[in-house]
Amino acid sequence: MLLLGFNVGKLADSQIYPSLPKVSSDATEFEVDKFTMKESDITILTENRNDPRYTDENKSDAYTMESKGGYLNYIFAEGSKCNGLKCKKESLWTHYRYEPYPISIGVDTFNNLIVMIFEYDYFLFVREGNKWVKHVRNYKIRPTRSKFPSKDSF
Repeated sequence: MLLLGFNVGKLADSQIYPSLPKVSSDATEFEVDKFTMKESDITILTENRNDPRYTDENKSDAYTMESKGGYLNYIFAEGSKCNGLKCKKESLWTHYRYEPYPISIGVDTFNNLIVMIFEYDYFLFVREGNKWVKHVRNYKIRPTRSKFPSKDSF
């Protein structure tokens, strides 16, 4: 299972991630476009296991939540189906029929970033001003076998 992590407690480099908002700081706190995010702002919608016509909000048996510093990692239990993601009641993502379900969701509250991890790609949500911007990224998958010999020896 692939999990993404950030440098917890450190600002993300806006040169590496040019779409990140510019961060200003003073001696006591950091401010990112005056938008702050905390654990209670995240709403994860999952399909009700007893009746799929219903949706549960923040149902703790649908995922395992790990927290370290300002980074939260939600790892979905086997068979759980995430139907949506909200931050401060603003809908960021909704599952549509025939689309894959996420494997995990990572939230970096310090840098206002959210990553939804799927089997073959991931969505990066970045706060820009007063809105969220979604970036879709694909994993570079190596073929399992190559017809060319490898120069690496193990």
